[in-house]
Amino acid sequence: MLSTAMTTALPPISADLSINVAAGQWLTSGYSLAMGIIMPLTAYLIRRFPTKRLYLGGILIFIAGLVISLFAGSFFIMMSGRILQACGNGILLSVAQVAILTIYPPEKKGTVMGWYGLASGAAPVIAPTLAGLLVDLIHWRAIFGLALIVMIIALIVAWFVFADVLETGSQTFDARSFILSVFAFGGLTLGIGNISTYGPAPVSNLGMYFLTLNMPVFVAAMYNVIRCIAIGCLMMPLITWGTSHVKPALVADATALLTSLRTIAGAIGSAVFVGIMSLVSSRSVSSYGEKAAIHGLNIAFLCMTAVALILLAVAVFLVQGKKTTESR
Repeated sequence: MLSTAMTTALPPISADLSINVAAGQWLTSGYSLAMGIIMPLTAYLIRRFPTKRLYLGGILIFIAGLVISLFAGSFFIMMSGRILQACGNGILLSVAQVAILTIYPPEKKGTVMGWYGLASGAAPVIAPTLAGLLVDLIHWRAIFGLALIVMIIALIVAWFVFADVLETGSQTFDARSFILSVFAFGGLTLGIGNISTYGPAPVSNLGMYFLTLNMPVFVAAMYNVIRCIAIGCLMMPLITWGTSHVKPALVADATALLTSLRTIAGAIGSAVFVGIMSLVSSRSVSSYGEKAAIHGLNIAFLCMTAVALILLAVAVFLVQGKKTTESR
């Protein structure tokens, strides 16, 4: 939720902390960077520590980050809080997905992951609007205050209802592999993210190609709703399908790898499509004038549509269903 809420709150936060927008953007890109670094570690943590203790620890780390950001008076303190939030969120995401994929039978995994995807997918969609209301009516610090209340309630509920549902054992921590993953995942996310100082670019559909300056806001909003529904219909089934072919003992590793790759892919996609938008806009000023920026946006959406069509072709022609044979 906070990953998208911060995009709305960046201007007032930057003004209050006396930083420019480029530096303020680190509050979102740095969050993704920390997520990309912590995710490979979660596979070891899940195997090493009891489920309840690890989940509660993730909530406490997230709460600590919220408290720091709530009372932050400088950029570095705010950034420290955001990093703690990313670490806590990384643990919570991995534990939740591994628990669902482990304790439920195969015939129920799709349904449960669907409900999980609905909850995790709705928050980032609602967050920018809610954050805008809080910024306008109260203050940007109210965003962290509201999230703090929600997480305290989650801590209380998890304390009473959560159980140790995942197997643990003595595990050897592979420090060398973790350090390599820090440089690999973190460095790649950082490098790609620095290509542009814009916020995360959304994956859209063909309808956004026809977006104009005169188009009503509700039309663009409707396109965005369709996009969000499509992502929700794809993400959780893909995770369930992908992990169904993994041995139960390796589900934690698969989940950590999948989440890390999603984070990195998001950074790469953002940088590439924002780069396309910026390049087309700068070269279209002479032809489109004040509409050059919207033209660049249209072309970026058109390129996204082309990528989506390629993925559709892969799904239709290259992905085959599991064939079962009856033995007589």
